[in-house]
Order: sequence, then C-alpha cells, then structure tokens
Amino acid sequence: MNGGAGSGDDFDFTSPQTLTFNAGGTSQEVIVDFNNDNVYEGSETINFHIQNPSNASVDAANDDHVVTITDDEGKPTIQFAAANTNDSEATTPHVINVTLSGPAEAAVSADIVMQSSAGTAMAGTDFTAFAPHTVNFAALDVSEDLSIVIANDTIDEANETINIEISSGTISSNAQAGSQQVHAHTINDNDDPPEINFALGLSSQIEDNANKDIVVDLNHASSSAITVDYRLRVTGGAGTATAATDYTFTAGTLSFAAGELSKTFQVSVIEDTIAEGDETVIWNY
Repeated sequence: MNGGAGSGDDFDFTSPQTLTFNAGGTSQEVIVDFNNDNVYEGSETINFHIQNPSNASVDAANDDHVVTITDDEGKPTIQFAAANTNDSEATTPHVINVTLSGPAEAAVSADIVMQSSAGTAMAGTDFTAFAPHTVNFAALDVSEDLSIVIANDTIDEANETINIEISSGTISSNAQAGSQQVHAHTINDNDDPPEINFALGLSSQIEDNANKDIVVDLNHASSSAITVDYRLRVTGGAGTATAATDYTFTAGTLSFAAGELSKTFQVSVIEDTIAEGDETVIWNY
C-alpha cells in the first residue's frame, strides 16, 4: 500500500490485512477510516495491492486499486489581519500581521509590495525602503509578521502613511487571495512644532553706515513652511536709539521654507558726528 495520503494523518488502516473468503464466498470488503481534518491538502490517494493468494490466483490486470480522498477544505485565503494600523514614529520596527484563513499541508508564500499609490511617507526618509518582501508560511502555519523600520526623525511633520499590498500574482498555488489585500499604516509624528528664537539675545554694530544682520532660528526643522512677523518692540519700548536718526528699519515677515532653519533681516545703522554713547534697538516677533 502506498500513495499520497498518509496513514495515521489522512486515514487509519493497518497494513497488511488478510481477507478470508469462506467456501463459496465471492466478495469481501476492506474498511478504511478517513480522518476529516481542517487542513487544505488537495486530493490524495491510497493505493491497495492484492498479493499472496491461497487456493486462488491473482488477476494481474486488477490486482491494484486506487482510492482518491477528495479534500473538502478550499484553498486557504491569504490576507492582512487588519486594513489599517497606526503607531508613533518612535515605535520601530512596526509589525504588520499577515494571516491564512486555515492551515495548508504544504508551505505557502506571497510577496508584499508597495502599492502604486504608496502613501505620503517617503521610502528612505521616513522608513527603510524594502524590495518585495516574501512572507513564508510553513506547513500548518496560519500567521506571519512583516516588519517595517520607521525613521524616528526630529522633523515636525504631518502624520504620514505607508500603503502596501499582497501581490496576487505571487501567491503560491495552494492558497488564494483573501478579502483584505491592502494595508495602510499611519506613522504618527512625535515632534513638537519648532520654536522660533533670535540666534543671539544681544549683538552690536559700529556706527558706520553698515547693515546689521539679525538672525532668527528654528530649533528644529519642519516639513511645512513657517512664517513669522518681526517688528520693533512695542511693549516696553524699542530701545534708546531713534529711528531714521540712528538707524533705518522696516518691519516685515520672515518665511522659512520646509526644512529651513535660519533666516535674517537687516537694520541699517546711520553714522553721525554726535557724541551720544551706545544706544539700543529692540525687536520682537
């Protein structure tokens, strides 16, 4: 006896067995107990053979018999366990679960790829880019994980998404596509908006008709453009120097492009011949 079905797993039968025909008898039965499992395995066979007759001969044309066990489990479906996940960018790697609806007797595999609309996160910047990732289910395995390495940067940015899918053309022949073939992961930003500060609290300039650069900084980058107005201080006074006599200045707006950390504005110092001591100009934003 042989064939694709396994004794003890797919059926119960003790081999060899002896059939005894009473005098005048012409028919005997072989009893095989099938095991109704929940494993997809496809149709399998049991091969029986008649041998060692006593007081009879074997019909060589009919001494073999094949029993086909038709599997009643459909091919398991492969899918993501959830349509969406989200987590802080500080949580890395992020784990996404892929499941089979039921066990299979043989290994199952499929490739995970980026969707054509891959999301707002940038591969190589916000997460480690990956080539098609093959998820492998060993025989009888129904759950596997995919890991994505997230970049925990210091940039203030909107929450961003990574869109991935199971490539249907790569699913092994003993499985099929399930209902949840795509997955969107949201990276939740964990960075506060940047703070705006003057680079220096105090600075000086010789009275020589020169332009003085005043530097304004962000303490860290942002993925969005940032604007801030600057002007002479109103509350508490703008200092001891006199506008148009000691200096010229026009209030304005500084615009930081995404990723930019520093901007400047200027004040023009007017040289005169008056002995007046040091004078101050105070700005704020």
